[in-house]
Amino acid sequence: MKAEDWIKVEDRLPEDGQICLIVTKPNVLCFKARWDERHRVFLVDNTQLRYYKSALSYWMPIVLPKEEE
Repeated sequence: MKAEDWIKVEDRLPEDGQICLIVTKPNVLCFKARWDERHRVFLVDNTQLRYYKSALSYWMPIVLPKEEE
C-alpha cells in the first residue's frame, strides 16, 4: 500500500458495491466499507455505521493477493 494508491473522495467514488478502505476526515479513522450508490453512502462492514462522502477524505480499493498455483 502506497500513499499514491489512495483516491480523493472529491475526485472519484468507487463502483456500486465495491469493497474498499475509507479514511475519515481529518485522516483519523480507517474502515473497511462498501459503497452503496443507491443511498450514496459508504456502509462499514458488520456495523450500523454509514458515512457520506462529505465525512471522508480518501478511499482505496481492496486488492486481494494472487492465488498460488
